[in-house]
Parts: sequence; structure tokens; C-alpha cells
Amino acid sequence: KKPIWKTSNDSVSQGERFSASRKKRTLTLRLVFVSSMLVAAAVFGGLAYKITSDEQDNAATRTYESIATSALESAVAIVQRKQDGAESLATMWSYAFPSASQWPFVGFRGYT
Repeated sequence: KKPIWKTSNDSVSQGERFSASRKKRTLTLRLVFVSSMLVAAAVFGGLAYKITSDEQDNAATRTYESIATSALESAVAIVQRKQDGAESLATMWSYAFPSASQWPFVGFRGYT
């Protein structure tokens, strides 16, 4: 008995043609799927890199600015303390040596 899908003038059955076209379509769809996954991975990887890189740059900038601000504030405080110290020493010595003629000879060892 002849199968239903075979005709007398076909050397290749319709089932075999259907199977071959189905295999070709499946292979094409698989290739399209894998390609789209690769493209998506590349796009998301690039975006993740860009976002992470920008965030690291921003964090580094914020850290630098914070440290620089803190160092500047510390330097200002140190200079202010030195100025206050010099002013208090000058006030002390002015009371200890009220005569202006004694001033060129006034000194405090170890203080520069």
C-alpha cells in the first residue's frame, strides 16, 4: 500500500520535503535566536560597563573632593592656630617687656 503523501510522479515524498523544510526553518530560527542572544548580551554588557565605569569615576571624584576639602580645612585650622599662637606670644611678651627698646632682643627658644 502506498503512503498517502506520496504521488506517482514525485521521486521525493512530500513528507521528506516537509521534514527538510522544517529542519531548515528550525535551524534558521535557532541561528536567529542565538544571534539575538549574542547581540543582547553584547548590548547589556556594554551598558553595564558604561554605567559601572561612570559610577566609579563619580565615586573617585567625590572621594577626591572630600579628601581635598578636609585637607584644606585642616590646613586653614593649622595656620589659624599658628597665627593665634604668635599673637598670644606677642601679647605675653609685650606685657613682659613693655619698653620698645627691649624688643629687638626678645626671643623664645625653639619657636620659629
